Amino acid sequence: MSQHAIAYIHSQNISDGTARRVFLAIAEQSRGEGDILGLNLWDADIPVLARRIGLDADEFRRQLRTLKQHVRMDVLEHSDGLWEIVYGPSYTKPPRPRPQPVTPDALRAGPQAFWMPGWE
Repeated sequence: MSQHAIAYIHSQNISDGTARRVFLAIAEQSRGEGDILGLNLWDADIPVLARRIGLDADEFRRQLRTLKQHVRMDVLEHSDGLWEIVYGPSYTKPPRPRPQPVTPDALRAGPQAFWMPGWE
């Protein structure tokens, strides 16, 4: 069980109770301790997880497909029955863009002469 993943989900304050329960069921199976958390979930494992939180398997799958409405994440459903679920702080809090370094040959602010070839 990933305590880091569970703490992350609690920090998201998901208002939909069913979505929160599904997300917590996923967190219990998740791997990772950093900014990226996730798991590969096989379709055959879904009925067990669904029963654990009081849902049927089809409702659990429907909730998986709609989790992206509540938290920024990737939920990929593959044709071979594999679900790839990736989430975490790096999805909800993207890094701030770094300012570009100033180079000595950068143009100064203010009006600059405009010139086109052939305007001699």
